[in-house]
Parts: sequence; C-alpha cells; structure tokens
Amino acid sequence: LVDDNRINRRIQKELFAVLGVAVMEAESGEEAVRMASERHFDLIFMDLRMPGMSGYEAAGRIRSLKTFQCPIIALTADGKAQIRERALAYGMEEVVMKPISLAELEKVLKTYISPSCLDVELGIGRLGGNELLYRQVTEMFAEEHGRDGKKLMDLAEKGDSEEIYALLHALKGASGAIGAEPLSKACERLEDELKGEELVKGELKERVCRIEKLVKDLIGDMNKKLNEEPIGKMPVEVSESACMKFEENQKNMEEISLNEVIRFSGELQKDLIKEWYGMVERADFAAEELWSDNREVFISAFGRGCAEQLERALLRFDYEMILQRIKV
Repeated sequence: LVDDNRINRRIQKELFAVLGVAVMEAESGEEAVRMASERHFDLIFMDLRMPGMSGYEAAGRIRSLKTFQCPIIALTADGKAQIRERALAYGMEEVVMKPISLAELEKVLKTYISPSCLDVELGIGRLGGNELLYRQVTEMFAEEHGRDGKKLMDLAEKGDSEEIYALLHALKGASGAIGAEPLSKACERLEDELKGEELVKGELKERVCRIEKLVKDLIGDMNKKLNEEPIGKMPVEVSESACMKFEENQKNMEEISLNEVIRFSGELQKDLIKEWYGMVERADFAAEELWSDNREVFISAFGRGCAEQLERALLRFDYEMILQRIKV
C-alpha cells in the first residue's frame, strides 16, 4: 500500500485486515520502488499524487524491474478520464477511486489475486502422477494442518516468533507438496521476515492473519475440488475432531532408538534401515519409495503401530518429525 497520507493508510489498512490480507506500507514512491526491488508482492495499491516521486513514476520504475510481475492498482480522488489513461500508460492495471469501499476492495482482490488455493494437477505431478497417493496426502494435510491458522493466531497473540517460525516451516513444506502455492509462498515470505527482523506483536498478528485466511480457504477449496473431481476413491473430509485426534496421536508417539532397532534386525534389514534413515536425514523424497517397496521389513523392525505413524509422516514429507522421534 503506497500512500504519503498517514490517515489514508490507516483507514485502508483496516479494510485490508477485515478481509484477512497482510499489508506492507510505503510512504513515498521512492520507498515503493525500493521495496518492490527487494521482495515479492501479490498486489500493489499506488496513490497517484505524492510529493517527490509520483505514483505514475513509481509504477513505471517498478514495471521496469526485470523480475517484477505484480499487478499495480492506482488510487486517486480524481475521476477524470485522462487520469485513467495516464495510469494505464504507466503500466497500472486499473484505477480505483478514493475513498475505496470494502466491497470495491474485495472485488479488486478477487480479480487480481487468484481465488484458487489448490492446484490439483501440480500436486499430483509432484507425486509422480500417483492420484491415489495424492488423495491420501491431502487427507493427511487436512487432518494435521486444518487448525494451523488458529494455532498461528494464538502464537501471534503471545508474540512467540520462534514457535511461529517452526510451524510456518512445516506448513510451507506440506502445502507446497500438495500444490497449495499461495499458502506455501505466504509462509515462505513470513519466514523470511522473521529471519531478518523482530516483528512487533501488532505486525506479527497482521502477517499471520493473512495465513490464517489462506488455510481456511485452502481447506474449503480442497473439500470442494477433491469431492467433485474423480480422483482415486477416497473422499477427503475435514473435521475439527479429525484434526484433534491427529494432534493427540502425535503427542502419544514414543521415541524410538535407531540403534536398538538395528541391533535386533538381520544383516540385510540393518543396511536397509540405515539407508532409509540417511534419506530421511537428507530430506530425500526417495525415502517414501524405499519404505513402500520394503514395507513389511519396516513393519517388522519398528512394530506395526509405530511403522504406521512413521509411514504417515513420510507421506506428508515430515522428515523433521521422524528425526525427532527416532533417536540415534
């Protein structure tokens, strides 16, 4: 959001918050160009009349950045036709009159930010075209991460940046694996912010609010798409009880001594288990394939109950959880 007027920014920022959108502010055209050159944005709202570098010039400079493809929306209180023509000539997609209403803002967001939270084809492709496996993985995602938005908001209320970072990291990987790119990228951006600076509580809540909305939208999109499209045979259903049941199972999962497992295994099994564990340490996707090809060996080594929990972690690519449970 680029506007030199502090009051305007405050009002517009509140509207964005109502819609669950995280906002970064720039007070001038110069600052907007600098920020656009340093990071990715989904959308830019640009005030046209500002002292120093105008919104027109700022938009033109941003458009000249080689890696920049974000839509730019002009904000103005002047409804003259030539204003619109000039804004479009400088590379802006649309002109919106100020003060912008909540309904108008929502309309613009829906137009320029893709409403699809889940790319099913992308997700299936990442699993080698295995549709049934994709169905199973998305079901696991729903069980495990369906309440992550609420968890993040609770952590933001406490100002717990470290726990937020850890949860974001897991959510980023899991959502990326199933083709939920908007959520995965949003998690990555907040991760980067947390690495670079200490966000104050208000800023942290603001960023997390956007991710909470993306999680909710994704679960809704997931239920709709996977229950309507003929993928596999197992429907995906998300419920609060399923999420809570998963969390309880996670808490009850006991630690395992890798050395003990290897000690009581045969020579061939020992090498297989060591090879698999090495893959897990490297976050190698082939770990799931090796497990699948030798499933009975791993069930015999770890015990059926433990093996099933490890298998579910493999299917959602949660190597960190496996390493936490298996101690060397």
